[in-house]
This record gives sequence, C-alpha cells and structure tokens, in this order.
Amino acid sequence: MPYDVVIFPTMLAGFDTFADGWPEWERGPVDFSMYELIRNLSNVSTHFRKEFEDVFWRRTIIALDEQHKLVPTFVAFTEFLKGRPAVRSKIRKLEHELKLNHIRWDRNSHRRQLQDFCEALASLQNLEVLDMYITIPEDQFPDIESDSPARKFFQAFRKVPVLQDFLLTVGIERPLTHKIPHEVSHEWSSKFRRIMMPNTLRDPKSLDEMER
Repeated sequence: MPYDVVIFPTMLAGFDTFADGWPEWERGPVDFSMYELIRNLSNVSTHFRKEFEDVFWRRTIIALDEQHKLVPTFVAFTEFLKGRPAVRSKIRKLEHELKLNHIRWDRNSHRRQLQDFCEALASLQNLEVLDMYITIPEDQFPDIESDSPARKFFQAFRKVPVLQDFLLTVGIERPLTHKIPHEVSHEWSSKFRRIMMPNTLRDPKSLDEMER
C-alpha cells in the first residue's frame, strides 16, 4: 500500500464536531464520525475485527505535530504504545514535529519523559522511515558538545532500528514571535545528524568515529 494513499470517508462533509471542554485556544476539529465508524467496524465480530486490524495496521504512518495539544505529543505517543504493544510492528513511518520549548534539561521528570519516548521509538522493530522536525528555542540552545543530558537524549536516537531512511530538520524558534522557525546552520545540522543517526543506518566502519 503506497504511503500517500489516505482515505477519510467523512471529510467530504468537513469536520463535524469540535472538542468541548478544552480552553478556547486549544480547541480544534475532531472527526468523531470517523472514530464512530472505526469503532462500529471493529465490533462487528471477533473474526472481522482481526481482518480489519490486519488491513488498518498493515503499513501505518503516524504523523505527530504539536498543534493544539494539551499534552506534548511525544508523551502521548509513548502512552499510546504502552497500551497497544501489538501495533508496534505495524508502524512503517513516523513523522514527528518535536518541540523542545518547554523542556528543562535539569529536571529529572523532563529527562525521564524524553527517555521513555526514545525507548518507545526503539521498540518499533519494522520502522522504515523516521522523519524528525525538531524545534529548539533560541534562548535555550542545548549543549550537545559535552556529556550533557541534552546530548544523551539526542544520542538515544541511535538505538531506533530504522530500516531505510532517517530525515532530520532542526529549527530555531525565537521567543515572543510567531515567525516560522529558521533552520540551524549546515554545521550544526551536521552535528545533530552525526549524534542522532540510527546505528542501523551507519556504515559499520564509521561506528567508532561516530561514537566519539
């Protein structure tokens, strides 16, 4: 199944419901009729549920962004996998916009959340493509050149068993502006890429060099 085939049966009529109970600025369109359709299909019978599962999860792309989220998407994704271990082998591509604006590297709770996220990624044994867009606040640029908590976090991506391609964009976000983040320099982009490159995609001869 090609990655670019996406079917939303109810979107011809547009999104029909907005999430209630959220702050006004956090509200967004939720296609509850689509959820209801999937729920009803999965409850037709045990046999049909298995067939539906095989089709629905055969070659799955998950796209995570940080728009209108009460909980950081990397935390929500970690919890999602905890409750659904069977889908880990079905995910073929993950696209993730990871905003580090609210991360404090000196806080144990923040570091633990990021560690759990990396461990969740490492459990995706059939992941073909990992596409990361990481946004870093300009006034809190992480220290990745020493043995710091930030560097250890980015190094943890090496354990993600990516099979085909690792795509990485790192953007710098200026505080108190709504402008689109600008990309880091080629030099810094290369540094992040060297630190994060999954071991499964590296030349075995270069592993010792990359570890330094």
